[in-house]
Amino acid sequence: MTTCPICLDALKSPVALPCGHVYCHGCISDTIKATASTSSNTTFCPTCREPVSTVTPNPLSIPPHLRPYVLPPFRRVYLSSPPPPPTDAHQTSTPSANEVDKIVARLHMESAILRQSCHAWRARADAHVAAHLGLSALLRLAQDRGRMLKNERDELARKYDTLKRKFSDVDR
Repeated sequence: MTTCPICLDALKSPVALPCGHVYCHGCISDTIKATASTSSNTTFCPTCREPVSTVTPNPLSIPPHLRPYVLPPFRRVYLSSPPPPPTDAHQTSTPSANEVDKIVARLHMESAILRQSCHAWRARADAHVAAHLGLSALLRLAQDRGRMLKNERDELARKYDTLKRKFSDVDR
């Protein structure tokens, strides 16, 4: 059973952000409301700090045949169980079995795409971490070598000053 990283309970009405992290709808809504700045329409994913736009398009400006494909950015449905029946204000009758199958198939496809995207981003993050660790080790080696060369330079400067004083005493 999948748990929500915010409330640490089983997912209730699970939704996924564009970055692929999945939360309870109520938890992520409350978090976004609490952390959204008034000067910007962008907030950040609580897990990976990826920016998430909170601007939602006006559904009336979207052609009816495209409305099912345009969802608010934090309202992508994650399927680990069958989806709840759609609640549409203009829908007076229950959808046919064929329509429900189409909706379920579309949601399963979106969920699979989100999982695939999550795996791809995780692989990129792992590569980034490996590169960062390699660069950190290289930086430490360069700093150690720099300290060693500085100490050697200071030692040679002391010897030079000693010899300079010794020869200046001899010339007098």
